Amino acid sequence: MDCRYEPYTRTIIDTDGTPYTVDTNHEYLGLISTEDFLNGVPHYTEVGEYTT
Repeated sequence: MDCRYEPYTRTIIDTDGTPYTVDTNHEYLGLISTEDFLNGVPHYTEVGEYTT
């Protein structure tokens, strides 16, 4: 499941060669025990970054 997000600005090159920026997030995946999840305890073990 997603455990945290970090906002960042990404620069993309348009089809006409013009650069533009997009505000987006890095999403990080983590594991959490069922007990912690059901009790609202944010005790995640981060396992990596989600990329698209």
